[in-house]
Amino acid sequence: MRYPQIKFGNFTSAATAADVTVDLGFVPDYVKYINVTGAAFYELFALEGTGKGQKSHAASTYHNFLSNGGIELVDTVTIQTTNPVKKTKVQGFKIVAAIQTNNGANYWMAIRES
Repeated sequence: MRYPQIKFGNFTSAATAADVTVDLGFVPDYVKYINVTGAAFYELFALEGTGKGQKSHAASTYHNFLSNGGIELVDTVTIQTTNPVKKTKVQGFKIVAAIQTNNGANYWMAIRES
């Protein structure tokens, strides 16, 4: 039996909004981001069979999730070669500054099917 992974969170945007990367420990299949201050929400669908992409309910336009459409998947490995040598892996998603509101309230939910 497969069990989904679900995580929720919130943050306050900086005085000048900047990209925010959320490290989940997994790459999500679905992300919902709510910009409470800006009264808009955005969704990223990467589930098989849903038609990969994003929908912005602020502008009602679709964006390919591989482009700079607001929410981007993150699956990176960084290796520091100076002492101490270490490997850092980040899996999750990034919310770009362009869809945030300065000093704004933000909520998100991320789901991995299994």
